Amino acid sequence: MGEFIGRWMVVGGVCAACLAAAGGRTGNGWGWFLVAVWFGFCNAALRPLALRTALRLRLTGWRILLLLMGLLALVNAGLFISPAFWVPSVSNGSADPTSLLLAAAVASLCSWGASARFRTHDGNWHWITHHGSVLR
Repeated sequence: MGEFIGRWMVVGGVCAACLAAAGGRTGNGWGWFLVAVWFGFCNAALRPLALRTALRLRLTGWRILLLLMGLLALVNAGLFISPAFWVPSVSNGSADPTSLLLAAAVASLCSWGASARFRTHDGNWHWITHHGSVLR
């Protein structure tokens, strides 16, 4: 659970920074906090969902990582194109859709990087595709 919360916080901060860089606006720090919490949760929750889906579809190897990347790209595109729908205190400001999609792509890559690898109890790093106990 600690790994999930850590991934949630890191990815949430990255998403808020990407939205700010793309031209998103909020009235105060509370709005940015809400963006970080909601966008970070949506990104962090996709890893367990992708693993469950991969288990049901019997996906193995790099297909799991591709499924995760596809899900992240779709979710982030939806989150970044219409942030005011998800967090009412945020507006697109003067951001054009191209910069918002670029911000979504950067956030997706960072989220994928945080989700695709994990550290086991013995301190070794693994890709989610190469560790059999993840899919059991």
